[in-house]
Formats: sequence, structure tokens, C-alpha cells
Amino acid sequence: PPEERPVVYGSAVTRDAVDALGPPDLVNDVTSVLDVKLAAMRAHRSQTESMMEQIEGQLHVDPGLKDGLGALLRREQFWIVPIAG
Repeated sequence: PPEERPVVYGSAVTRDAVDALGPPDLVNDVTSVLDVKLAAMRAHRSQTESMMEQIEGQLHVDPGLKDGLGALLRREQFWIVPIAG
């Protein structure tokens, strides 16, 4: 029955997620585990290698970007995924 179905949260992977979906239903601040998150991202090379190289290259050139970039990585956004049926 629909009332017994769990809530399913999804993470959008587009730059225009808020424009397309509206504000997220859940936002987690992962500041306290940011180093662990970055290590996990590095460990999944096939999915994140290009992105991590770009991020680390930008930080090497301009360490001041760490605050802005860190803000993006510290905030994980999720939207409730409607389940049909």
C-alpha cells in the first residue's frame, strides 16, 4: 500500500537542479566528515578522477578557492523521489 512505502531521497547531478526541481527537501552539512568524504571520492577513481584532478588543480593554483569549494562539498542536497503506483 502507498502509505507503507518508504520515503526515497535522490541526489541531483545537474547544475540546474534547484531550477528544475525546486529547493531540496533535505540538506546535510557534512563538514565534520569532509576529509572522509574527499577520501571516498578519491577512492572511486572511475567516477570522480577527472573532477578531483580539476578541483585539486584549482586549489593548487588558488588556495583561496578552498572556502567556496568547501562550502559546496560540505552541503549535500536531496530531493524526495515520487514513487508511482
